[in-house]
Amino acid sequence: MKTLIKVVLYLISLNSNAATNYADLSFGLGSVDPNKELLTAISAKVNRNYQIEKKLFEGDILLGGGIRATNYRSNLYQTQTDHIEVIEKVSVTAFNLMFESLVKWEKVFVGLNIDFIGFSLKGTSRIQNTNKEISNSSFNLLRGGENDKGTLNSQIFVGFQFDSFYTRVGLSHSAIEFEGQVTNSAAERQNFVDVLFVGIGYLF
Repeated sequence: MKTLIKVVLYLISLNSNAATNYADLSFGLGSVDPNKELLTAISAKVNRNYQIEKKLFEGDILLGGGIRATNYRSNLYQTQTDHIEVIEKVSVTAFNLMFESLVKWEKVFVGLNIDFIGFSLKGTSRIQNTNKEISNSSFNLLRGGENDKGTLNSQIFVGFQFDSFYTRVGLSHSAIEFEGQVTNSAAERQNFVDVLFVGIGYLF
């Protein structure tokens, strides 16, 4: 957390003339074993990145952050617990603040971003083969690995810029959590899913 605060203070101190605004929409598909059921992830983000003086492999370094909304949908979703539990008709929408870092060479760039705090809209789903309904966690917080809370999205990607527009492809790693204890277990209802995605965006 201290490192994140230092990064935020550093970005505030940068010249606003070196800032670029980004807005983009991405669509991804993934699955959670053993169901092999498709999970869709639709994500929209708006953020501002600042170019810093240092370079990496002769590429410009950009650091920044913004806000992202992500919706996940799947007919079946298995939580990561000792007790096998499958949740039906999952639909979770999360709104999170995010941090992003890019390295850019002319038109080509690579980057990563990660959600660190936010909230999710409450939705209910049913546990398969039961009449029990559960809700997704409403508070999202990056704490590291299996300690993450709620629903968080992180991405690594490569992209290409066409004047004011750009496209990018990559891998999204997400945590989705439901509230409450699992039957006969104290484990939380959570799982991590990897999603391949493609996105298109606009610089302004």
